[in-house]
Amino acid sequence: TNTGRGLLANEVCPTSRVNLPEAPSTSGRVLEVLPAGQGVQATGGRQNGFTQVATRGGRQGWVSSQFLSV
Repeated sequence: TNTGRGLLANEVCPTSRVNLPEAPSTSGRVLEVLPAGQGVQATGGRQNGFTQVATRGGRQGWVSSQFLSV
């Protein structure tokens, strides 16, 4: 959902360049690498210190919660 400010509802941003693995683990297959500051939507899932997110392109994966900011 777009908030009208160019941001997605529940948008979070990686604070540094991070992997987007398909599972909440550092050993999972990496779907892509997200650059610092690229907005992603937190989709609600949290597990093993990871937050489930969706990219603006629709790809879903997990990011280590310690590297996310609102």
